[in-house]
Amino acid sequence: MNRPVFFSWLLCILPLFLWAQEEGACLESYQLGEYDKAADCYSAFLLSEKTTDTTRLLQCYEHLGASLTMLDKKQPARVAFSRLLDYRKDYELDPNVYLPEVISLFQIAKFEKRTALRILIMDTLPAYPVAWNFLPLGGPQFFNRQPRKGVAVCALQAALLTLSIYSYQNKSSLYSDRFGYREEDVDRARQYDWAQRGTFFGFVTVYIYSLIDGFMNKRISLKE
Repeated sequence: MNRPVFFSWLLCILPLFLWAQEEGACLESYQLGEYDKAADCYSAFLLSEKTTDTTRLLQCYEHLGASLTMLDKKQPARVAFSRLLDYRKDYELDPNVYLPEVISLFQIAKFEKRTALRILIMDTLPAYPVAWNFLPLGGPQFFNRQPRKGVAVCALQAALLTLSIYSYQNKSSLYSDRFGYREEDVDRARQYDWAQRGTFFGFVTVYIYSLIDGFMNKRISLKE
């Protein structure tokens, strides 16, 4: 092998050797329980961006998060775990390797990551016109892509309105323009009247709930 080729090869290999040695020092500190040194070492190594290998990055962020947790630095540890999840969202820590507090903090970071993503998606989705919220029979729920809730509201409102109309018609059938209510029909008419009022009040109550729920969830989901 001629000298130029040898020195070129050496210049390519030497940085990789030095980086592996630096990463090995971080791992050694972590395994010895020197979590402050391990945290500083991994932080410096990751900030230097000396590697793009996903497997190595996952291990570095995992050990960094665990080290910071053991140092009771929970917020930086959650940030480290969050960065880890940027590379692999379904990543899991081995409960047989880590203490419960490390697993718990990782799960919190994972939950926050999912929640933040969900909020981001919801905030970027277009909202339907406000006027649609005033539709009865579960209109706002259907526009919010909540079909089960929409069906429930629609069925309940339809049933209450039907019963209200039925009670009104029965009450009206007992009334005569010439004689009014017959004495034997007064109690029945009063019952139909209360039934009509109660069911109509129920209809209005469900409508108001549907209206408020529509304004609180005025987002549409992505079309499949």
